[in-house]
Amino acid sequence: MIDKLFGSEVAYMKVAQVVSDLAAKAGVSPHVMQAALWVGIKRTWEGETANEANYVSAIKRLIN
Repeated sequence: MIDKLFGSEVAYMKVAQVVSDLAAKAGVSPHVMQAALWVGIKRTWEGETANEANYVSAIKRLIN
């Protein structure tokens, strides 16, 4: 699943655009937003079994 999300340049560009849009709405730089998202994913994911399904689940919980 992760390779489908991040395995192509088109997917990477779409993710980058979402991060940029969120950053603009929050009034911060894209780098700050990217760091905040990864910290959120890490905090959500910690304590769970470290496998791909849980990682994808953590991302989905942050988005929804």
